Amino acid sequence: MITDEVSYYFQAKNWLGGNSNNTIIDAVSGTTHTLIEGHYPPGTSFVLSILDWIYKPLLYSSGILYLLGSIFIMYKCLKKLDLPIIALSILYLYIPLIFITRTTMSEMPSLLLVASGVYLYYLNSTRSYLWLAFITGLSISFRETNILLLAPLSFSISRNYILSILTFIAGASFRTIGYYILTGDPFLLKEGYPFGFEFLPDTLIIYSVVLLILLPFSPLWFTKVPRESLRPFALSLISFLILHLVYGYVAHVYSGFTNGLLLNGRFWIPALPIFVIALAYFLKDKKWINRSWIAVSVIILIAIVNLGVHYKSFEKHSNFKEFSNTIEILSKDKLTFIDMNSRTPIFRYIYPYATNRNWSDINLVNDTLHTNLAFRKYGIFQVATISSGATIAQSSRNAYFNSILNKLKEKYIVTHTTELCPSNTSCLNVYQISKR
Repeated sequence: MITDEVSYYFQAKNWLGGNSNNTIIDAVSGTTHTLIEGHYPPGTSFVLSILDWIYKPLLYSSGILYLLGSIFIMYKCLKKLDLPIIALSILYLYIPLIFITRTTMSEMPSLLLVASGVYLYYLNSTRSYLWLAFITGLSISFRETNILLLAPLSFSISRNYILSILTFIAGASFRTIGYYILTGDPFLLKEGYPFGFEFLPDTLIIYSVVLLILLPFSPLWFTKVPRESLRPFALSLISFLILHLVYGYVAHVYSGFTNGLLLNGRFWIPALPIFVIALAYFLKDKKWINRSWIAVSVIILIAIVNLGVHYKSFEKHSNFKEFSNTIEILSKDKLTFIDMNSRTPIFRYIYPYATNRNWSDINLVNDTLHTNLAFRKYGIFQVATISSGATIAQSSRNAYFNSILNKLKEKYIVTHTTELCPSNTSCLNVYQISKR
């Protein structure tokens, strides 16, 4: 799971369980503590809680459901405008989307909301401009940046600005109500990465690749968009780009260029409906677009991209399946201390199961009272750690884990029982702790 997904998942689970905070009960002391940073905007978690309540597997299929809904809406929009349907193919060729569709990330409901907004923009009726204002307000319950994409569309067709603003506030109220339920603060703004011009050298490279390669020469597509649509489109995308150019989340610095391209590229997923329309206008007068060899070529490209993503995801899945099974076996009968607040990527794969097992926070192992209580309750216990040198932060965490183990060795018998390396950079190590 991506870190954001963990928060969405636990917000959804806690909502269903009547718990408004992202907390977990420590198996030894019975105290509660925060599992991982929150609180993300409540929209994504709210929808996940509904899907989980209806039928749990739907929760994990939410991404594909959002994608299918977006495709259907954009298909209707292209048909209404009498534009070539083949422009939809960019959705299947945009690699970050193909990866993120397999997740519960907020970019996916945002894609559906922006697709709906673009369709309502082109309907341009009395009802549609009010619905568009409502969706614009609702969209910030999923991602705040959605307002940059939808507000220019909404207010460019508004026939009554006061009514539009009131309708926008009605849509935005879902966020304030959700935050009030979750945190008691209806106007909470989650702290995130900083903004600054010092990030430009890195972000400029990433978004140049996104807009010129992953969306091939996409600025050229807008040269054929009619002027009345070009103005709100340009305002949406330029403001969206400027914000992300100075945003301090530069994934390739932490995760390598390929992963960084996927993680930073995901920010553009909600904007894809605008690119679909622009590409359709760009292709409209191209006679060769109706040739059969074009359709065959696009289908082959889509197959290559999707199968490649599926293969890479399946390869990772097979590695982590063994890891997950090992953790499940280890934690069935014996208490396992593990760092519940770790941002180490591999730990995220076990968060969804944390509430069902006898786990405790590794930070409490240094507490003598806590340790003695663990011995009384369980006889012996285990300490599970991840060794990873992928980042400076993880290397520091390795040193911290080792210091804990060294202190345990001074008082207790520490036996290394398991080593499992589900990736090239990280290994799971389990140590059994017993009295001398």
